[in-house]
Amino acid sequence: MGTYRTVLVLLAVGILCGCAPQAFNAEPATTHGPAVSQALIEALKSDNQRSTAYVQIQKQRHDEVLALLALAEAGIDGNHITTESGLYAIRLLGEYRAVQVVPFLVRNVMAGTVDTYEITVFGGYACAESLVKIGKPASEACLTRLALPTVTAREVSVLAQVIKQVEGKEMARQRMLLAISQQKAPKKLETLKSVFKKHFEEEKH
Repeated sequence: MGTYRTVLVLLAVGILCGCAPQAFNAEPATTHGPAVSQALIEALKSDNQRSTAYVQIQKQRHDEVLALLALAEAGIDGNHITTESGLYAIRLLGEYRAVQVVPFLVRNVMAGTVDTYEITVFGGYACAESLVKIGKPASEACLTRLALPTVTAREVSVLAQVIKQVEGKEMARQRMLLAISQQKAPKKLETLKSVFKKHFEEEKH
């Protein structure tokens, strides 16, 4: 298993090679998803090879997502993104719209490159940015996490902002009201109400 993970990490380094800038907070080059070889593109045009090419491209994307996930996991220590490669792996997972990594991104939504409270624009919270790019599945996972008793007020605020970016303000507002109505723990209920007031109630007029 260790050897397999090493291979995945090396593959991810190959994916990122040449495109990650030197500055830790610099923007990555624009990505358009997995680089499909010209041979596979040509195979898609062939009646005899199309099905095989389709499967090969799917497998390639799956392998690249696994490699990027391994690199992202290796670059997170607690609530800190500690490596450039980990940062860009997280961003690429968002660009790939990799639904299968949503649990990882939600679990590490507070991992950041800087200590910032600018959560309306996500600051250095790369996982939050990628969750927004993935869309609806990410929003559903954020709503589920809101119900956990261990989630902090700051994390609730970030999760609420992800939901808002994905669902739109009014739909997110309704979702938050539903979460509040279903919350039984007094302390958690107070946290949800506070976040709701900050990000939704004060904006409705």
